[in-house]
Amino acid sequence: MERSTPIETGNGKVVFETRRVVYGDDPLALIRDCCSQASDFITPNLPVMEIVFRIFLANGNEPLTLEEIEERLEEKLAVADRLRTVPLETLQRMLDNDGYYGLRRLPTSADENLGTH
Repeated sequence: MERSTPIETGNGKVVFETRRVVYGDDPLALIRDCCSQASDFITPNLPVMEIVFRIFLANGNEPLTLEEIEERLEEKLAVADRLRTVPLETLQRMLDNDGYYGLRRLPTSADENLGTH
């Protein structure tokens, strides 16, 4: 549902109306293709985990390596007035201990081989 407040022509009165709008069939694609292109989608003032979450949204929720996450995070944190960095080990620990954003490590073929012999 979307609420809009058009102004009637002629008398200038504001009319409140609610109408049904179709939400995208693929919200991740909408976020990736539209929202993530806005200059304020990811700002350096956001918490690090929020930036990481938005990096995944901007990437269409596709998997990224730790190094790819770090590289994109550094791009977003690079601001002229202050330097903010997150060491790779710290980033890994933050991702491993995430209990809010639902970020999970995908098993790799090496991980699968570690389990059983």
